Parts: sequence; structure tokens; C-alpha cells
Amino acid sequence: MAIKTLLKKHRIEPDPLKDQFFLADYRVIKKMVSFADLNKNDVVLEIGAGIGNLTSELTKRSGKVIAFEIDERFKPFLAKLPQNVEVHFKSA
Repeated sequence: MAIKTLLKKHRIEPDPLKDQFFLADYRVIKKMVSFADLNKNDVVLEIGAGIGNLTSELTKRSGKVIAFEIDERFKPFLAKLPQNVEVHFKSA
């Protein structure tokens, strides 16, 4: 489902003052993660997990992702991530 559609469904209006901008092109996300050259021994720290589209891709290549998000409106998205993600809803 498209990111705009997901946000609208959950009645979330991104807040640019919180730097809430979402990368929608999954080809770019996959390429970014590929460039990181991760393996299952790596632990990744992600600041601003948002809806988890990058987070989800990071979980496929790393051993663990520790994600921070200050906006609790994104809990429904981040709750669906795999077991190797540790999400914290507070400032880093």
C-alpha cells in the first residue's frame, strides 16, 4: 500500500517540524540498505523509524535494529516489525 494511503488511513499528517518526510520508493530503500553492506553480526541504530519502511529492510540484512521514534502515532506500523527490532518511543 502506498505511504500516502497508509498515513491517510491512520489519519496521520506528517509534521515537517519533526522532520517527518517519508521515502516512498522501495527501490531506493533497498539500494541504500545494500550500500550499507550489512550482515547478521551487525546492530543498526535508526533514529526516526517513522512507519518502518527502512527499518523493515534493515531487519532483513542485520542481526538487530534498535529504532527510536518520538511520535507514538507510528506505533501501529512499528508493532508489526520482526523480532530483531527493538523500538523505543522517546528521544534518543
